[in-house]
Amino acid sequence: SEEEMASAVAVLEQLMMEVLARSDLAEAMQLATIDALKPAIENARAAGIDAEELIPAQTQLENAYKPTARAKLKEAVLTRDIPSILAAIEQGKAVGLSVMAIAEASEIVKEEELKAQLRRRLAQLY
Repeated sequence: SEEEMASAVAVLEQLMMEVLARSDLAEAMQLATIDALKPAIENARAAGIDAEELIPAQTQLENAYKPTARAKLKEAVLTRDIPSILAAIEQGKAVGLSVMAIAEASEIVKEEELKAQLRRRLAQLY
């Protein structure tokens, strides 16, 4: 019947969307870039691919953010600007940088806060 045919066509279209989404996802994982992974994961979700199947790509996407976060943290530490360092620390934590990577930046914040405190006390004395 026409109804069964329409149903079969819908199922085939859904399967084609899933096949294309999986293919795009595999390609994106080969490239391993944020620009490739992010839309491929979104398209796979839209195509109805199971969340569990997306975990490896999700993990790869999260890891792709780490080098940028690490670079921003180093850059912020060099400026010794407390708000910049704190923002970079938050970003680093958000993308899962190690405690060791963040520890140095946290120490710099403490040093700079101590210096600022000493400057304020000196200014009060004079």
